[in-house]
Amino acid sequence: MDADPIDGQDFMDSMLCVSGSRLIQSGLINTTHFKERPVTFVNAGGGAIKKEGNINLDIEKDCSFEGGDVLRTDESIINGGDRPSVYQSTRFFC
Repeated sequence: MDADPIDGQDFMDSMLCVSGSRLIQSGLINTTHFKERPVTFVNAGGGAIKKEGNINLDIEKDCSFEGGDVLRTDESIINGGDRPSVYQSTRFFC
């Protein structure tokens, strides 16, 4: 991984790692990304997104978190799949 030009920290060091989590490297296209049903999928920094189209998956609103800041954009998300709106918000802590 390349170092972050701002503080020299590796990108992977700034990621939240949760035991058993998996990285989806492109946008959600359909539920074939999951071999089993996920317990909870959270739209960090955003609202709930209900089942629609080919995605048979409810995405919960951002809740049960304290602190941090929320960033949102209305820009198009390249490779956002069938649910690009899930990539238009984030919660971060400094």
